[in-house]
Amino acid sequence: MQHLASRDFVQKMQSPDNPMSVLLGSGVKTTRWCPLSLKGLQLFSLDPARSATKEISSPEERTSLCETVFESVQKEDLEESFHPVLQAFPAQGEVITLERNDKGVFRFSGMSFRSQDLEKALKRYSF
Repeated sequence: MQHLASRDFVQKMQSPDNPMSVLLGSGVKTTRWCPLSLKGLQLFSLDPARSATKEISSPEERTSLCETVFESVQKEDLEESFHPVLQAFPAQGEVITLERNDKGVFRFSGMSFRSQDLEKALKRYSF
């Protein structure tokens, strides 16, 4: 039993390469909401009253805004209006808009989620 509480065991269980981790759903996995091949990524002002935008061109900045951990949302948090925060312009296909409401819920292509990582990245690059 002591082995189950050891730091080494916990780290091995949280590894994405561990079959038990995959089976039980433990561990944190990032998800990419925008396509891999982008022509552009545009950041909107976090103040919905402003219509200003900023182009995100750095690969590191794009990754931090496109790849994030999706967290669950409550139904009552979806009942607010959403405003655009990011727009991804893929090399081919339609433009994808990521929206956010005042309760911190994000939405794109009909999928809603929370993300503390994305919140931090948006604040870091906001203008």
